[in-house]
Amino acid sequence: MTETRGGLRGWAAGRGGSLSRLRFTSLRLRLVVVFGLVALTAAVSASGIAYWLNREAVLTRAQDAVLRDFRQEMQNRAGALPERPTQDQLQRAAGQMAASSQRFSVLLVAEDAGGKTVYGTSGGINGFALEDVPGSLRTAVARQQRATGADEEPYHLYWQRITDHGTPYLVAGTRVIGGGPTGYMAKSLEPEAKDLNSLAWSLGIATGLALIGAALLAQAAATTVLKPVHRLGVAARRLGEGRLDTRLRVSGTDELADLSRTFNNAAEALEKRVADMAARDEASR
Repeated sequence: MTETRGGLRGWAAGRGGSLSRLRFTSLRLRLVVVFGLVALTAAVSASGIAYWLNREAVLTRAQDAVLRDFRQEMQNRAGALPERPTQDQLQRAAGQMAASSQRFSVLLVAEDAGGKTVYGTSGGINGFALEDVPGSLRTAVARQQRATGADEEPYHLYWQRITDHGTPYLVAGTRVIGGGPTGYMAKSLEPEAKDLNSLAWSLGIATGLALIGAALLAQAAATTVLKPVHRLGVAARRLGEGRLDTRLRVSGTDELADLSRTFNNAAEALEKRVADMAARDEASR
């Protein structure tokens, strides 16, 4: 009967060790997953905010420079044309405007002396056309505003970002004040888009490195935290096997150290109780 109890006790201890190792592995996995999720959330949030801020800064800087140049060219080149220019005049003015520092495509639309609509484009026949301008932008440009102040103008400069065959463009339009042609401009934002794609790749790589670093940090933290837990499990098994003199080395003042002290006190009390029972049993005999 004693051997049966010993066998059952050994089997239970073995099962307990297996379950302890399973829990140990599961807790380690949970720590790694939690660290990884926290690092991933922080890295993605930081990368997203950084990308959005840089994207707006890059696009706004390029957009402001182009619109400022286009407005100046409309005042200097298109404003110097007669109220009813010829197609050659429009064509020549569009070519001169497109040769500015920003290098955008230009389309000028006006009526000649006979009331016919004429076009002047900087790209020739297959260049920038009126069909390339969004209808909402054309409607806004043609709408005359009510000027209530001395500094207000009846026609404003409007712009819109569009995508054509995967390439982003900035399209803008306005009319010459006091009569004259209507001007439209198209500027490719592909260089800025490439810079933003490079930034996105860099932020993605940084996010991946942060995730790997978090996993390594979680592994180290799990090892540091779970090693005392593992020693406590080994000591508990030895105590269950009858080694009542089993004690844990206590270092530090954290919760794990308090747990080790509690275990030592419990083991000491158990050893004393067993010794007292053995002494009474010996005295009874």
